[in-house]
Amino acid sequence: MSEEIPRTFTTSYEKRKQLFEYIKVLVRPEQEHILKILKKFKENYTENSNGIFFDLMGICDITFEAIEEYLSFCLKNREEDKERITEMDKLRNENYVSSDDSSNDNSDDDNEKTA
Repeated sequence: MSEEIPRTFTTSYEKRKQLFEYIKVLVRPEQEHILKILKKFKENYTENSNGIFFDLMGICDITFEAIEEYLSFCLKNREEDKERITEMDKLRNENYVSSDDSSNDNSDDDNEKTA
């Protein structure tokens, strides 16, 4: 027999409201993963042509924590991606400036040769 997961609901309204705000900015694959979490913990949800809906106040704490953990993972990845893009832009700009300096140096050499 499988052991029943305790269904406690102690997470505050404010924390659940904050989680909702984070969920709103997820892209489709991330939202689909939230659905997988809901299914895993056998939470209630409805589906229609407008999307999938569930009551954040109606999910148990363990489901809430799993969603919260997944959101932390998503937000951390976004921040790391942003840092990588910033670093790549910085390197690209440095290389662009370096190549401009090199081409200016070469054109000076050409001018000296013709003089």
